[in-house]
Amino acid sequence: DLPSTGTPTGIMAHMKYCFAADPTVVSDSQGYLLAAYLTDLYGQVWKLTYDSAISKFNLNLIFKMNPMTDQKSDYELRDAFKTWTSGATDPRGSITFMTFPLVSPRKSFFSPEVSYAGNCFTDVPVLYMGTGDREHPTYVGSTSPTDKTVKNGVFSFYDAHAYYKSINQTYNDVNDYFTEKDLLNVTCGGMEPDVILYSNATDNSQTKANMKNFLREDMKGWYLLFSKLSGCYAADNLVDVVHNGEKSISPITLFAKVVYAPTFQPLAPSADPCAYNNIARLFAVDYCTGNAVYNFYKGNDTDDNSDGTIDAEEKKYTRLDRYLAIGDHIPSGVSVVIRYGKAAGFISVGGKIYPLPELKMPGAMIPVYWREIYNN
Repeated sequence: DLPSTGTPTGIMAHMKYCFAADPTVVSDSQGYLLAAYLTDLYGQVWKLTYDSAISKFNLNLIFKMNPMTDQKSDYELRDAFKTWTSGATDPRGSITFMTFPLVSPRKSFFSPEVSYAGNCFTDVPVLYMGTGDREHPTYVGSTSPTDKTVKNGVFSFYDAHAYYKSINQTYNDVNDYFTEKDLLNVTCGGMEPDVILYSNATDNSQTKANMKNFLREDMKGWYLLFSKLSGCYAADNLVDVVHNGEKSISPITLFAKVVYAPTFQPLAPSADPCAYNNIARLFAVDYCTGNAVYNFYKGNDTDDNSDGTIDAEEKKYTRLDRYLAIGDHIPSGVSVVIRYGKAAGFISVGGKIYPLPELKMPGAMIPVYWREIYNN
């Protein structure tokens, strides 16, 4: 409740930005509300629930996208992860929030996608969202490695309120919401199957296993930053392009355990609000780890048996396989169509429809028709 006089305190002190999108509503099989998730303009994520016992709605702040941190990526921290064991000190070391003045904090114009049943590592709801200033799509910012220009990306995070309830602890909206500090930075793809962390195969596989165990046991999600993709894994840097200014200013889609995030990258700053001829991409990453799902980049595949074809085991997966260039204008969100047991995705770019590769289908899907729901 708002105070009758004076300045709002507690959770209400955080509610000071507008909501640019409708909430993401999750309901049960009978259509009753389980939760509604809302994102305000500056990336604060709110959860609305209804307590039928007292006939009252509850509102909780569960995540804050700002401020950014100085956390390094998993690949950059490979030496610390190499010797990390379960229960040991955080291998990421000290992580601090970037202090003001920040240049253009992260913004979000769309509500998150929700996996209400969790993911590989948890049974609490997991949310997925991208950041980017849709009002200023051609903003690039500084390319200096020490600057405080906004770094946009894709974020996966637990529902903090549900998490605290799952461990039988009281939730405090003022202090217990999750932030970037609670997430693992997977930008450089240290867990990607074919990223070489060490020449020794045992060290390589064990370090990746340690990263995954740390993500499972200690983290509350992951994130990747577009503008930090360049300058990671040496073999990828030889072919990768610079991602400065890339942003997620279209809706994200979660389908069959894959997060689809359309992005837009201005190649240079522009004062012309209509100068959108730059690079549009589609990121498709695993909802548990942020790893590549599709073999989008063919340049690192190897025809080991020299039969003229690339077999499944000859396909290589690194961070270059996370995204696909799809055009030169701001893309739409992904539309998924299911026919005859197969799924296809379509995305609009510059007035054209871009068909995506055949999408992975979830197992044991049972179609439910609106008549069935209505009759029940």
